[in-house]
Amino acid sequence: MSSAWLHSCPQGAQKHLRRVGVALGLLCCMCLVHSGTQGCPSICLCAGDVVACSGRNISSVSMHGLAFASRLDLSYNQISVLETEWTPVPLSKLDTLILSHNVISHLSPGSLCWLPALRYADLSSNRLRSLSALTFCELQHLEVLLLFNNQISKISPRSFDGLHSLHRVYLSLNRLTEFPTGILVGKLSLPHLEFLDLSNNLLTGVPVHDIMSLPSRQQAGIYLHGNPLVCDCALHALLWYWARRRFLPVIDFRGDYTCFPPDFGTAVSPLPLNCSGQVMNAPLDYERGVSKVHVGDTLNLHCGDSAPAQLLVPLLWLTPAQSVLWPGDHTEALRVFPNGSLLLTAARPEDSGTYTCIAFMPGGNLSRSLEVVVRERDPNDETFSTASTTLASCGTSLVLVLLYLYLTPCHCWCQDKKASRLARCHANVWGSTRYEREGDTHASRTDTSVVGVVFTLPDDANALYTHGLRAGPTGDALGGTVNIHDT
Repeated sequence: MSSAWLHSCPQGAQKHLRRVGVALGLLCCMCLVHSGTQGCPSICLCAGDVVACSGRNISSVSMHGLAFASRLDLSYNQISVLETEWTPVPLSKLDTLILSHNVISHLSPGSLCWLPALRYADLSSNRLRSLSALTFCELQHLEVLLLFNNQISKISPRSFDGLHSLHRVYLSLNRLTEFPTGILVGKLSLPHLEFLDLSNNLLTGVPVHDIMSLPSRQQAGIYLHGNPLVCDCALHALLWYWARRRFLPVIDFRGDYTCFPPDFGTAVSPLPLNCSGQVMNAPLDYERGVSKVHVGDTLNLHCGDSAPAQLLVPLLWLTPAQSVLWPGDHTEALRVFPNGSLLLTAARPEDSGTYTCIAFMPGGNLSRSLEVVVRERDPNDETFSTASTTLASCGTSLVLVLLYLYLTPCHCWCQDKKASRLARCHANVWGSTRYEREGDTHASRTDTSVVGVVFTLPDDANALYTHGLRAGPTGDALGGTVNIHDT
């Protein structure tokens, strides 16, 4: 725009054109600044969506224009505080944040809220002393959190609130004196957590009851080695059970598990260990049995051959659901009595499995595992039982009939065996037999003569059947009216 042309314009138009020029100039400057901030920071190295700022002696974090980054590495610097405003805009693509090997002692509340897609956070080898509530700002996609080699001595119960996708937490090499139970048990527990490294802290005890009530997949990822644990029976039960299940925290670091007697004397190995805190060399006694019951039945399990009148040694029961029951504990279907026996009532198929009793004996711990099989009742068993009962009843009746027939005294056989008395005896036994004799008694005849025998049947008095037979003993009559005539 030439000055001659500008002077030729009216005065009002000249002012308006000047204003438009100034606005255009400012807009161009803003565009240039904005385009510059979208590029890679001069102090870092960028490769695609990876921003590497490691070892650059950075003392404060103020990152602009990193909306394209998916991985940001700020390790090995001198960062002491992570401020809330360290990034002015949300980094919606950032997946991995590495802040290890700095001097961070404090995380400002909300400092990680600008990272909604964060899945991997490395804050190891810093100087963090505590974790306050909502430190991690409910990062719903966070899966791995590295906090080892810090100075953490206190963890707020709500520190991990909202981290529903968290799978692995590394808290090794800190100063924790209390087990963070809330991470695993309770309303604020992490349901998908399968790896919790608490090794090399200052833990003197662990909540055995709560830990052993967890699923096996969570127990198998709890690392406790390198802590000054106090020797007791519950600790032994926990570590013995892990060793038996071949859990890696015990198998890989067996030599690093030590415990101290209550008086904090010389450390000893808790595997093996007896209840008095002294080292024992006796191996664990292992027994196994099988019990089969039907649905709805009641089963009583004992740690030994029978239930003692009074429990003299501590014991616990491990159920197939990996829950721990001590004497006095009970669930809907299970109850452990003060004497140590376990009662299963109203058995269900899901109650099947291995029930393990661990009794802490003075001379060596006793473990007894009982395999319980709960099955449905077979209708064929009831049919077979009914048939067996019927067959037994029939057999008993048959025996009684035979006894009556062969063992009952017959007075007729005890009388004189003369033919006339024998015939009279048969007449008394069978009844309604009438003999008509002519001449001598037939039983006394020795000659053979033909006689006519006429049977008169009761149902038809007019029906007469005559047969010619050889004369035999008159005692052969079987009944009815018999008329004997010589022919």
